[in-house]
Amino acid sequence: MVQQGIGLPRRQIAMIRTSVTNWAVMVTLIVQPTTRRENRSMTAAT
Repeated sequence: MVQQGIGLPRRQIAMIRTSVTNWAVMVTLIVQPTTRRENRSMTAAT
């Protein structure tokens, strides 16, 4: 991740970390329903 040695203010590092976390949560929420739908259709097809 972002190293403190680069010279960024601590607040900016915290903001970057927060935005990365939010992005990861959004991706997880978007991907999960699709995966569930695929599993359900596979089960129904067999």
